[in-house]
Amino acid sequence: MVAERIQLGNLPQSQHQTLMAVFAQEAEADRMVERLAGLNIEMEQVGVIRVALGTVPPSVTSPASPVPLVSSRYSTIGIILGCLIALLLGLILYATNFLQLSFLEAFLVHTLALVILGGVIGGAAGAIWASVVAQKKAITLLPQSPEGYIVVVKTPLHLLAQCESLARELGAKRFLS
Repeated sequence: MVAERIQLGNLPQSQHQTLMAVFAQEAEADRMVERLAGLNIEMEQVGVIRVALGTVPPSVTSPASPVPLVSSRYSTIGIILGCLIALLLGLILYATNFLQLSFLEAFLVHTLALVILGGVIGGAAGAIWASVVAQKKAITLLPQSPEGYIVVVKTPLHLLAQCESLARELGAKRFLS
């Protein structure tokens, strides 16, 4: 038979355990890494992470209306205003006889060219205005200062007690194993 029965009792046991120690200063974390090298722990098994241990920042509330709706609203208003302004400009040019066109030609020029051009320009202006409004309403997180360093060590089981005492000796705020 192709499949064999898996016996969970025969699985290889983990020969390493992870130790995490939190230090206040970078120098303490560096000393921990140096001392771990003296215990013949491979440097691939050691990692240092810079963390912010301060207070939790206040929760960020989402804006009342989603940004895409606001953007489409401003774009639509811009398109309508652009079309109306272009149509009014075309009518003024036609009334002053600046454009010497027949009624059919003037109708096509006004509706197709000027109104579409006005809509495109108005839509672009509306989208730009929406992005300006969105930037003003953007909420920024409060800056956090990094206050600690976590040293993560994957240590062999026989060196776990030595790594814990080393972390205590170097002034770890807390550690987990």
